[in-house]
Amino acid sequence: MLVLSETEIHTLIDTDDTLRIVEDVFKSMDRGDAENYPVVRESYGNAVFGVKSGGDPVAGILGLKAGGVWPGNEAKGMTNHQSSALLFDPETGRLVSVMSGNAITASRTAAACAVSIKHLARENATTLGIMGAGAQAYHHVMAALRVRRFSRLFIWNRGPERADILAKRLGEHIAVTVVDTSAPLLEASDVIITLTPATTPILALEGVRAGTHIAAMGSDTIGKQEIGAELMSASRVFPDSIVQSKTIGECQCFPPDATPIIDTIGAVLNGRVKGRTSDKDITIFDGTGVALQDVAMGRHLFDLALRKGVGTEVSL
Repeated sequence: MLVLSETEIHTLIDTDDTLRIVEDVFKSMDRGDAENYPVVRESYGNAVFGVKSGGDPVAGILGLKAGGVWPGNEAKGMTNHQSSALLFDPETGRLVSVMSGNAITASRTAAACAVSIKHLARENATTLGIMGAGAQAYHHVMAALRVRRFSRLFIWNRGPERADILAKRLGEHIAVTVVDTSAPLLEASDVIITLTPATTPILALEGVRAGTHIAAMGSDTIGKQEIGAELMSASRVFPDSIVQSKTIGECQCFPPDATPIIDTIGAVLNGRVKGRTSDKDITIFDGTGVALQDVAMGRHLFDLALRKGVGTEVSL
């Protein structure tokens, strides 16, 4: 069994590889080759702990990611998001690797967001807005810049200190404006990334311009909601997973048989459905977090580590 540390994972991750893997998994899921298994996600004291798993028999991928959010971790010098990934030999069920999942999660989540921007945002989109300036915000902006040539970035966060720190990190890559309220961001942005733990909507139909693409990345647990129901109903909605969108994502506030979902982002990538139909469409990507992408990334990193001689072999 190969053990890969967080430091070792960082040396192996490549943004372009991640974007490719994320797109491939979306396509595989849409074709029915791959499947995400039911999510387990529960409160543990003031933390949230979950297990996400999936498999792709065609690609020979099987595994899981376990972890969640511990709000007090920053005071201990750790990131609030903590996770680990386990890979299994799909032919025998033998555990072949255990690896830190933090960098994988950050890279995969940002790549899924970027893929939605690449395929759903207007071609002439130049201004990006992000609502939420937590640990994953930097990765989301950098991945977005990889797929589109944004010239301006607006940042809004409930606490200005985090927004200012994020602005300083990103200032060498793009012109940044930090705003105290969301109104200037909504007025200026062609693409909006929401990345908050909100349980009441932070975006409503009123204020969002026609033609905006929204990558809603915060809702991944029962009770979370970033996007108002009226805005959802007025938009073309494409989740990463329909089941997860209805149970832990933005569509959990709708009756299961009355959601505004058009189809998955995978269906758009495979050309089965059209994403944006005009420059006036508001499009929404509901990113609930696809475990199979973590597992596929883990498999790629495992194979890469073996080739490069990275990691520690352990006998069970």
